[in-house]
Amino acid sequence: MRGEEEIAPHAPIRDAAPPGAPGAVTSSGRPVPGAWGGPLRLPAAVVTRVGPLQPGSPRTVRPMPPRMLEQRLARLADPSIATLPLESLLQTGLPHDRRPFLLSFDGGYPEHVEIVLPLLERLGLRASFFVPELRVGRRGEGLGAPEIRALQRRGMGIGLGLPPATTLATLRGAAFRRTLEPRLRQLEDVTGRAIRTAACLGARPAPAVCERLRSLGLEALCFAEPGHHWRIGGLLCIARLPLSPSTPPGRWNALVRMDALADRSRGFTLPDDRPPRATVGP
Repeated sequence: MRGEEEIAPHAPIRDAAPPGAPGAVTSSGRPVPGAWGGPLRLPAAVVTRVGPLQPGSPRTVRPMPPRMLEQRLARLADPSIATLPLESLLQTGLPHDRRPFLLSFDGGYPEHVEIVLPLLERLGLRASFFVPELRVGRRGEGLGAPEIRALQRRGMGIGLGLPPATTLATLRGAAFRRTLEPRLRQLEDVTGRAIRTAACLGARPAPAVCERLRSLGLEALCFAEPGHHWRIGGLLCIARLPLSPSTPPGRWNALVRMDALADRSRGFTLPDDRPPRATVGP
């Protein structure tokens, strides 16, 4: 990787195009709606992952070809696939700026990052990569220090990825000091800044786990559909939405799969943790 200079964690990739100037385009020259501002109709988050979730299991999926990945990203920018309540929910806003915010847990192969980064920039998108464990050396899966620093230089964010089996016990005492704390400190040493966000991989954590993460200075993200995100690999689309209308601002969010929303024949309901309404009569 060339150069070692760092930029602000949330610095924009590039300035917005002036009025009348062409916006982002796909490789075929088709404009990408919403890439330069205006009402966003894109999912608030996109997860990229290659291969199975369980560490040490054989890899079953190869990285998505660049052309296919670009087509997927461009299709997400098509307003015709936005369906209610998605469109209205996305009006609540996105972090840091008006462009879509993408989330990735480990980026798969290092080459996958090299593929994804130019496409994100071309489409005017930003990402935050959640790293479960720092790769040591040039071989192996996941992201190492060179890839993480390259992501930072391009304006991408870095967070901590937590394993599915994360419990309150693993976030306290000797268990925390033996496993997660060293990973967190490694990430902070590489990025040169405090890590503020953690994503729980594959499962919805208990409220006590979220409270503990907040006490550690980490915003907790999780999944609303445990286990279903990792069956096919490649690019999966999810939205970062409040768990329910009763969820207080600043509380943890749910990551909800979005690929079902593109199919208008299938219904979609937000997961709701509120108690059922009382009924009147027999």
